Amino acid sequence: MKRVINYKEIQERRRKRNGHIPDKMTSIEFQALNKKQKNNDIFEQKKDPLEIVYNIVDLLGLPSPVTEYRFHAVRMWRFDAAWPEYKIAVEYEGIVCEKSGHTTYRGYEKDCRKYTNADLLGWKIIRITTFSKQGELIEAFKEAFKV
Repeated sequence: MKRVINYKEIQERRRKRNGHIPDKMTSIEFQALNKKQKNNDIFEQKKDPLEIVYNIVDLLGLPSPVTEYRFHAVRMWRFDAAWPEYKIAVEYEGIVCEKSGHTTYRGYEKDCRKYTNADLLGWKIIRITTFSKQGELIEAFKEAFKV
């Protein structure tokens, strides 16, 4: 059984080889690398997922978000980035990360409770992942902010 690797591992292997695609690349590595290049992935070469949020904010001329914003009066729930005056938030979904509480059943259940409560309080949440595409995110921001 072949081991499935993630894009981070591919990038690390490429970096070790001075940025060149190696001659001996498994078909799984090649398919993953090829898919990433075709996807116009907005997170390509980004270290911090919220960096893309700031890029879109600058592009659309939006105000800067508050990071780690606590939106609930009782619970300790926070948004990764938020605009409290608009009740718009961004949540980065770390499902594809190796170490993430979001990948467990319990973590997923907690996130569902958090999002349900945020919705009941009138918040719009833009959920982003490592695979989010630039065009789709820009449209989501435009729709949320009515730009």
